[in-house]
Amino acid sequence: MGKRLLTDSDYEKMAISGIISLHKFIDQTFNTKDTEVIDDELNVGKEIKTLFNEIDRNIGSIQAGKLYCVAVKPGKGKTGFLLSLAKNIGIEQQIPIGVFSPERSSSKLIQRLIESETASSFSKVVSDFAENTSSDSVNKFVSRMEESSFFIDDSNILSPEDMEEKIQFMINELNAKVIFVDNVELYAQHIINLEKNIEEHEKLMSKLKELAEKLATPIIVFSQISNSKFLNEPDSIPSLENIPHYITGFCDTILILHRPNIINYYKPECAEWKGHAKIFIVRHFDPIEKAGILIKYIEKTDSFTNNEND
Repeated sequence: MGKRLLTDSDYEKMAISGIISLHKFIDQTFNTKDTEVIDDELNVGKEIKTLFNEIDRNIGSIQAGKLYCVAVKPGKGKTGFLLSLAKNIGIEQQIPIGVFSPERSSSKLIQRLIESETASSFSKVVSDFAENTSSDSVNKFVSRMEESSFFIDDSNILSPEDMEEKIQFMINELNAKVIFVDNVELYAQHIINLEKNIEEHEKLMSKLKELAEKLATPIIVFSQISNSKFLNEPDSIPSLENIPHYITGFCDTILILHRPNIINYYKPECAEWKGHAKIFIVRHFDPIEKAGILIKYIEKTDSFTNNEND
């Protein structure tokens, strides 16, 4: 146990598995030429927080062996929240993470991560860095990204068995302490038959539940709610009824990220929604104080942070 350098052989195994490291991307893009290190003892026993203060106050730390879900309607910030959460855990806390991204390539996901943090185009960030004109905050973020153990698999079709193999590789070989799965529905999008499609969803969620428990690692799944017009309204209070049963049947904790249709923001009674979203905790394995949590939404960068009063 201890620190070890990632070798060419390690990168070859990652390439075969279709996994890219954030460190490698930063190294090649910004020409930093640092060596990637895996610390097998890093963060052992450390609490994993979302760094969203009100969420942490209500659900505590992210627990090993638990399966979490964040459910979001299309176009309401699913990827933005995932990246904000992944940044908080993988970069701010320097906890090794693995991300499965069937919707976006690893390079597009990383570019979006950089743009959401810097509020600048990716090309400008790279150009300014090369010319030594980037700000201290940008330089520090690039450095933090390079120091992180942040791994991405962007395969858009994976069977539950393939997912199992890759998750085990990320945890056992790359020391990942948290696994994210973006838009879990996309892994079955090639199955047209509705009954078989649902069966594949249930099989995958069952496998993720099994892996979380067996590997004592939290897995956070993002699900796209596509069947509820009810959640277009600003005063809607989401519930488990809005969530597909293949999610409710397996997840220990379920959060719903809610933002109403933008047209509602201009109504006087909806003033609190401008620049904000709410997190509804509709299931948790421990009692919670409060179900609806206001968080800040930054539209320009499609990112989320703590509300000003937290």
